[in-house]
Amino acid sequence: VFGTAFTNSLPDGKYPVEITAIDSNDKRTTATLNIVVSADPVSITAVNPADVWATKATVSAVINKVDAANPCIKYRKLGTSTWTVADNTADAALSATITGLEPGTVYEYCAATDDYESEILSFTTETAAQLPNAGFEDWSSLDKAPALIGDRSFWDSGNHGSATLSENVTVPEENIKHSGNYSIKLESKFPNMFGIGKFAAGNVFAGRYLDTNGTDGELGWGRPFASRPKALRGYVKYVSVEVNCNGSKQNQPAGYQDQGIIYIAILDATTRDFTTTKSKDRYTEFPVIILTKEGRLFDKTASNVLGYGEKIFDTTAGDGMIEFEIPLEYFNTSVKGAHIMIVASSSRQGDYFIGGKGATMYLDDLELVY
Repeated sequence: VFGTAFTNSLPDGKYPVEITAIDSNDKRTTATLNIVVSADPVSITAVNPADVWATKATVSAVINKVDAANPCIKYRKLGTSTWTVADNTADAALSATITGLEPGTVYEYCAATDDYESEILSFTTETAAQLPNAGFEDWSSLDKAPALIGDRSFWDSGNHGSATLSENVTVPEENIKHSGNYSIKLESKFPNMFGIGKFAAGNVFAGRYLDTNGTDGELGWGRPFASRPKALRGYVKYVSVEVNCNGSKQNQPAGYQDQGIIYIAILDATTRDFTTTKSKDRYTEFPVIILTKEGRLFDKTASNVLGYGEKIFDTTAGDGMIEFEIPLEYFNTSVKGAHIMIVASSSRQGDYFIGGKGATMYLDDLELVY
């Protein structure tokens, strides 16, 4: 409780008060209460960086006098002279979510009444960043095992594991595509040598295949990314087969059809410190580490996940590719995004080495929607 005697004793100015709430599991969140002491009828508040997206921003102001005449928040693109009045709630704390903004653009904003205009502040919207090699045109190895997508600076696949048995589960595809020369083909297989092998789903992910531990992969998922899209859009063709592999066993009919999956996540700046089991290489840049031997898989409810979306695929209609869109649901909007993670697999349960040999997904022309 901030009493009148205290607030009346403050000189004119802004007094940010940081408030942290902590629960019994030591989960916490922090917000800032701004106390404004001013003779001005309204005062503008500096925007929280996490409240600025690519096409929208939430800004606020404080009404200092109850008789302030028509208080409002105004905004304009930097370099223009005409103000637009934001739709906002005229109470003690004006708040407006401004939509329809241009990505990567500086905007000015202020608080105003009929006869007063506050100081002018500014914010810059996030860029509408896109994915590199989103059409999977760039391959640094086409015919060898492993087939490599570009220079592996963004995308990678499980080929590094299946290549130990001279198989590629992820390859370029010339015949089934949406545009360009290639799509990417993900095919579930059972690579083996002398009858010994393990089921491997065709897959592609934003990250890097770090090492192979026996017959299991050690993967780093996620790449640096400072924008927060609304959805992932692209083109897909999926061909399902009956699930017939379970771990190291094949030709085990399960009586149900395999499914493909694509999922996307925006994560915070947290990264993991990991040293690979076999090569002893150390990695500190990935927000998610996948260890299939230990059953350490991706958890969409983890504390570093800000937003998530997924889509499950059965066999798609027709001979060509169809358009899909995966909306992102943001669980935490108080933190700016720092990493993006995208994973596609021809077998939904491929992480558990369960699926159908021959299940195939073709992907092309991925696009982030803002």
